[in-house]
Amino acid sequence: MTFGLFRFSSKSFSAAPPGSGQELEVESKGEWGKLEELITPKELSALLKVSKPWPYVMVKRGLLPYYKFGKVIRFRRADVEEFLERARVERSWRK
Repeated sequence: MTFGLFRFSSKSFSAAPPGSGQELEVESKGEWGKLEELITPKELSALLKVSKPWPYVMVKRGLLPYYKFGKVIRFRRADVEEFLERARVERSWRK
């Protein structure tokens, strides 16, 4: 069964047009565990205890990588962790 760019069957999933050379095949349910969990902007703002618009502001500024499915955006946990490491301030001394 094909839905847009996604191709589903009982044992596999592909997220690219056939023959494009960009196919991501997941052959069995056991391999689904290798795919990382994606979180919503609402979940991200709750997780970081920031305002609800904050994730959208970071996306607009190009500071936070995201995935877009139509009008829906999602964030990969590893990308959020990398963003937090880059935003980390070791010390701030005032004189």
